[in-house]
Parts: sequence; structure tokens; C-alpha cells
Amino acid sequence: MKVFQLGTLSEKSHYSPNLTLDCANGVGGEKMRMLCRFLPEDSLNIQFRNEDGELNHECGADYVKIGQVLPAGFEDVSVTTKCASFDGDADRLIYFRATGDGKKAALLDGDLIAVLLTKFIKEGVTPIFVPTGVKHLHHAALKFDIGVYFEANGHGTVVFSEKFDQLVRKWVVGDAMADLLLVESLLRWYGYSVDDWEQSLYTNAPNVNDRSKYRTSYEETVLLEPEGVQEKINDLVQQYHCARAFVRPSGTENIVRVYAEARTWEEADLLGRSLADLIKNL
Repeated sequence: MKVFQLGTLSEKSHYSPNLTLDCANGVGGEKMRMLCRFLPEDSLNIQFRNEDGELNHECGADYVKIGQVLPAGFEDVSVTTKCASFDGDADRLIYFRATGDGKKAALLDGDLIAVLLTKFIKEGVTPIFVPTGVKHLHHAALKFDIGVYFEANGHGTVVFSEKFDQLVRKWVVGDAMADLLLVESLLRWYGYSVDDWEQSLYTNAPNVNDRSKYRTSYEETVLLEPEGVQEKINDLVQQYHCARAFVRPSGTENIVRVYAEARTWEEADLLGRSLADLIKNL
């Protein structure tokens, strides 16, 4: 477990090895306990919960992610407690913390995990410049243990050297336990607390808790619900020249999409921002 010895804790570090883990009453609890026996002493102190009940019942990564709520058995955790959830077969991982009301959870989900890993990978990496064309890109990429190139049209790839392949021959894919150890290693490396991780890397774009509250006409240009909002949209549109706009819920995400156009870019931008503020304040 050399990777887990990544860095040492300094006096300025905010990292805590304490973690409360929701095992979703699945296979992850038993396997994680086995794995912890091989970790360096005091490197990670896990409090296991939800190990022996009904699989994924009011617990697990999906339950926490979709409802943005604490899993069963987590009513007593404080807002500073670092928590995580596996799903039943331990191939998903969500971090979270309590918000203080005993029920809701603030998520540190796959997006924040990805940004944390990307931050570590990209530090010290300097892009190189080559002439236009895949043949130049590919030739340059082969000079590195890990080479990445993409054209704007989406054509590209990631290449690995033989040295890299020999070093990492046992590939691990979709393993929440390995992902958890990697996250903890990097939190230790940066000296991050849960709050540091949540606040330091990026700010989530605004979203809505329930997009089903927003219902449109068939052609999606008129907002029927919530009632009265379309009239406010019309009032805003009338303030600009040659303007039109509509608001509709996303079909895939908990967000509401705003479309605005006007005679000038400046007016279209102002209209769009006004509509966004209207939705945020509902």
C-alpha cells in the first residue's frame, strides 16, 4: 500500500483520517474491513455502518446522491464529519457531510472526486506544442509514459508506454474501495479537510432540487408550471428589442435551461441573466 503513504501530515494540515462509511448493507463492508488490515497503522480510521440490513434500503451511494439525504444510521453525524457511501456491490462511491438539520446531505460527488484527481495529475505537467496534424500529435505523445492528445473535432486518444504498462499491469476498474483509498491519499497529500475539498476546487453551478416542478407546453416554449412564472418571463422579454426567450427543465439533469436572444449580444446577455435570477429566486 505504498500509494497510501503519499505524503505526511504537517502541522498545517487539516486532513483527518476519520471516516464514517455507509456500506449499503452490501459486499463492500466486509471487503473494506479486510483491506484495512493491510493499510499502514493509523492511516485511516473507518467507522462502518449499514452492514447487515436490507441491501440498499435507505442507504447506499444512489440513495444519498439522488435524494441528497443522509443514509439510515447517520442522524448523529456532525457537519464536520467526513462520510462516504458505497453502493451494494461497491462499484460506486459518494462522499458527503451532514448539513446540520439531521436529514439533508451536502454531496462531494463524482465531479469533485474527478477534479481532485485531475488536480493531482496535472500539477507539474506542461503541455507541448507541435505542428498541426495527428501525425505530429501522436509522435509527441509517444515520448511520454502517459500521452494525451485531442483535436477540436474530438479525434484523439491516450497512449501509454511499455514502462507504464509494466508498472500498472493489474488494472482496477470500477472499484469503490480503490477509489476511496485514492481519494483519502490525495486529501492527505493536500492536507484537505472535507470543507477544504468542498470549497477549494470549484463552485457548483446552480441547480434545482426537483425539475419536475417545471412543466412546459409540448413545444417547450411556454412554461406552464410553476403558475405565474411565464407572465414574469414575458415582462422581462418586453424590456428588450427583438427579444424572445424560454425556460425549460433539462431532460437529464436537475437544472433549468434558459434560452434568450435579442437584437444585440449585450441585451441577450442581460435578458438571460435576468431570467436566471428569476428562476433562482423562485
